[in-house]
Amino acid sequence: MSSPPTPTSEFVRPAVRWSGTIPDAVREKVKPESGVMTWREPFAELWAAWELGGEAPHVDFESYFVVVEAGPYTVVLVHLMVDGEGTGRATFKSGLETEPQGFGYSIGVFPRGGITGGVRTYRGKVVAKREEP
Repeated sequence: MSSPPTPTSEFVRPAVRWSGTIPDAVREKVKPESGVMTWREPFAELWAAWELGGEAPHVDFESYFVVVEAGPYTVVLVHLMVDGEGTGRATFKSGLETEPQGFGYSIGVFPRGGITGGVRTYRGKVVAKREEP
């Protein structure tokens, strides 16, 4: 008897993304511990705290969620790799040298559906539906 086929992974590109550097390393503490945001208020607070310019862009959190990556290197979030169980993992490019001061960041807006089975979790946090605390 053969075992069931292993579900394949799918790549999901962000609908939109922002990347850059922030010179004040203290501000990195504002990033979500889980690396994901599923509703507007924390996203708007992050946008303001990181002084990314004006009001936070509109994101339809009923259909999308936001992934935030930040660290000592300049990072660019390329896509999510979603396995057959719906678990998303970030794939990103980064520079080889650390930022002399501050940190690099990348923010991506990803669809909850649109792929086989949809994205269910990211770093253990449920993203399949909009959640408020």
